[in-house]
Amino acid sequence: TCKKCADHCPSRAIPAGDMTTAGPNISSHSGVRKWYVDAERCFSFWARNRMDCAVCIRVCPFNKPPGLVHAAARGLIRRTMVFNRALLRLDDLLGYGKPLAARDFWEA
Repeated sequence: TCKKCADHCPSRAIPAGDMTTAGPNISSHSGVRKWYVDAERCFSFWARNRMDCAVCIRVCPFNKPPGLVHAAARGLIRRTMVFNRALLRLDDLLGYGKPLAARDFWEA
């Protein structure tokens, strides 16, 4: 439902489509139904920029600071899919829908 990592990935190494059992290249271990990250595309982006990126980690709704509200949202998501879209909208409304500056993320 979320796919924020795919939406924000600067190298487009994370697919925005549906899960698949085939990875995009030889670096993927195909066979499991999931979203495969194109590690070769991701790494080439790192190499061109001479640094890593971690945007996918910084925008992920599961990487919120500890707290009662975030724990409750994670628990709800684990138990049912009914509220996923509403929680995603709430995530955006509360300002979590955009990547934090790396310094702010790692110091939180």
